[in-house]
Amino acid sequence: MGDFDKDYFHGRKGSNYSDYGKIDPIKKFRNVISFIRKRKVSGRFLDAGCAFGLLVNEMKSHFGEVHGFDI
Repeated sequence: MGDFDKDYFHGRKGSNYSDYGKIDPIKKFRNVISFIRKRKVSGRFLDAGCAFGLLVNEMKSHFGEVHGFDI
């Protein structure tokens, strides 16, 4: 097991993470955003395994309460 430092969580050092600084969340999550908009879903939103919370941030305008967690 390697060190879980900044390089690991930004897609370097044998990680399966993407470089989150280069991701456009609107493009990456366009299917989720479209699903939410079409169905006019509201209430609370939980993203299990949210990594850096990009989807959580996008959902703030659609839900009254948003949360995310990742181990």
